[in-house]
Amino acid sequence: MGGKFYGSGGRRIERTREKIEPHPIWRGIGFIILLITPVLGYFAAILLIAENQNKGWVSIPVDFLYKGQLKIFPNDPLLFVKVGLTIILMFIIYFLLQLIAMIVYRFVAPPRYGLYDVPAIRYRGRKKSR
Repeated sequence: MGGKFYGSGGRRIERTREKIEPHPIWRGIGFIILLITPVLGYFAAILLIAENQNKGWVSIPVDFLYKGQLKIFPNDPLLFVKVGLTIILMFIIYFLLQLIAMIVYRFVAPPRYGLYDVPAIRYRGRKKSR
C-alpha cells in the first residue's frame, strides 16, 4: 500500500510497502496437487465401486446406469456412477490436501509482522460517561 506523506521540512516522501510473496515451491506443490487429485479420485472411485459390488453397501439406481445410447463411449453400465463418484472424491481429496498444505504453510510461512510493524490496536470506541 503506497501512500504519500510529508516528512520534516515539508518534503513529500513516497512510502511503499513491500509485498511478501510465498516461496515459488508452493506453486509447484499446488500444481502437483492439481495433477494428483483427479487420478486419486478416479482410482478411489473404482475401488469404492468394486467394494460396493462385493459388500452391497448401496444399491445403484437404474437411472444412473449407462445403456450405451452414444456410440462414442464404451459400453460400461457404471460410466455415470464412475464419473460422478470421481468428481465427488476429487473435491474431498483436494480439500484434504489443501488442508495439509495450509497447516504446513502456517509453520514455515514468513512472520505476519515485519521488523517495523506493530500489531493493530483494538479500539472499542470512546468511553462515554453519563
